[in-house]
Amino acid sequence: MKQAALLAIVMVSTSLALGGNALAKEDTKEDGGKLSQSSSSDTAKIKDDEHKADAAAEERRTMQAKQAKEDAEKQKLIDLAASEEEKAKAAEKKEARRLAALEREKERKAKQTAWAGRCVIKPAMSDEEIAICREVRTHPAP
Repeated sequence: MKQAALLAIVMVSTSLALGGNALAKEDTKEDGGKLSQSSSSDTAKIKDDEHKADAAAEERRTMQAKQAKEDAEKQKLIDLAASEEEKAKAAEKKEARRLAALEREKERKAKQTAWAGRCVIKPAMSDEEIAICREVRTHPAP
């Protein structure tokens, strides 16, 4: 916004200087060259203003580039933290699955032990006990 206002001022002063320059030529004939010195000082002021405007614009661009770089670095850190968080969650899930598998295996072994415990071999067994032992030995635990 400031740059646009400054540019407008420079353009107005340039047009005034050019218009004043035409008047200065007419008055120079009358005054003997006194006004040509004032128009050259106006031109110098205009060039100085343009130079200041260019310097301000360059400084603004530099600041914007610096801010963009800082923002990119911040976003990179945020993305890195999010990636690390995702990795941690994935590791937690993997560990939970491993523990669940261990628990299932433990339960299966306990069930198998209870199933096998139904059959106790003795010197004298009834037909029912023999049938239970055959079932235990030939079929897996339900």
